[in-house]
Amino acid sequence: MKEAFLSPSRVFAVWLRHFHIYFRNWFLRIVAPVSEPVVYLVGFGYGMSPLVGDIVYLGKALPYTNYIAPGMISVAVLFQTFLEATYGTFVRIRFQKSWQTLLTGPMTFADIFVADLLWAATKGTVAGIVTSIVAVFFGAMSIAALFIAIPFIILGSLMFSAFGMIFAAHARIIDELNVPIFLFLVPMFAFSGTYFPRDNLPLTLRVIADMMPLAPLADLLRDLVVFSRIETVPLLITFLWTIAFTMAAWISHSRKLYK
Repeated sequence: MKEAFLSPSRVFAVWLRHFHIYFRNWFLRIVAPVSEPVVYLVGFGYGMSPLVGDIVYLGKALPYTNYIAPGMISVAVLFQTFLEATYGTFVRIRFQKSWQTLLTGPMTFADIFVADLLWAATKGTVAGIVTSIVAVFFGAMSIAALFIAIPFIILGSLMFSAFGMIFAAHARIIDELNVPIFLFLVPMFAFSGTYFPRDNLPLTLRVIADMMPLAPLADLLRDLVVFSRIETVPLLITFLWTIAFTMAAWISHSRKLYK
């Protein structure tokens, strides 16, 4: 029964270990999530706005910068969380043997799994909040919307953390982790409504795009930013994806460690 017992204090201890290792070179590690949204918002916002003009979203016309800001927040959450959940978890299991070493002590599988899940989600949450701050600075988002969006940024980070950990469990070599990036992340990045409304896509491609996990998160944040409302359907879909991915990741890693 050791594998099923979860201790919040032990989870925090493992999470804190990741935190200390990460912040040994905090400046270099913070540069990417800070600079990336600035580049996207300035490049696409100011560069494309004169060409695109206003975007009509659910019957409301809004500047292109205001349209892509929630998409950029979603993308920041996606990439920062997924990369940590895949590469970070894989390295700790395969090369550093951190999970195996911790299991020889009082730690349980549940402690280690949840700690890694939360750590990757922490990085995604930080990236999402940083991107939101940049959006506020450029006038594409209100401060009130930023604070209201934080719980949904956390939920999206948990979703993509679990999603990434599934691939970390099944990869045999680290190069295999490039496959889900091109197979899943890039299509989500391009078609999930981050840069343009999904209504513009052909019907078949739109149906596929609507099923991508990034789509409901982008919709949820955009409805909050544009209309100051919280839509139940994308929130429920995001929550269900999070539960499904977490269960799949749990089963995959438990089988890998105890096969």
